[in-house]
Amino acid sequence: MEVAFDRRIIPQYPHADPAFQQAVQVVAGLALDVPDGVFTYGAIGVWVVTVSWLAHQARLLPSPLCVLGYATGLTYFAGVLGYTFLVHWLLVVSIGVGGFLLAPIWYAWLGFILRERAAPHGASAHAGQPS
Repeated sequence: MEVAFDRRIIPQYPHADPAFQQAVQVVAGLALDVPDGVFTYGAIGVWVVTVSWLAHQARLLPSPLCVLGYATGLTYFAGVLGYTFLVHWLLVVSIGVGGFLLAPIWYAWLGFILRERAAPHGASAHAGQPS
């Protein structure tokens, strides 16, 4: 993908309009990760597993959500291994199962729980204030 990007986009970059140049900078910045997806996959995987583990130990989140977090973190780690060793099936697991299935479910579930728990606090904090 990077070779095709380089051959097609970079020659057009110096003469392109500013919006095109900005879009290329954003995409190139995302692609210029520390080698092998350490930040885009590895660091996020560590974060998801850490949040799940700490919440599980303190019984702050439902156990199934924490287990889903462990599985999500493993799929992120599969991405690092897939990019590092060019193992395509690990990339499919990471992007397909993790990115399109497990991660959205984990983030959405966590968001619903956090919002549900914050709602009573937010309602009482704004009770005495005029709208």
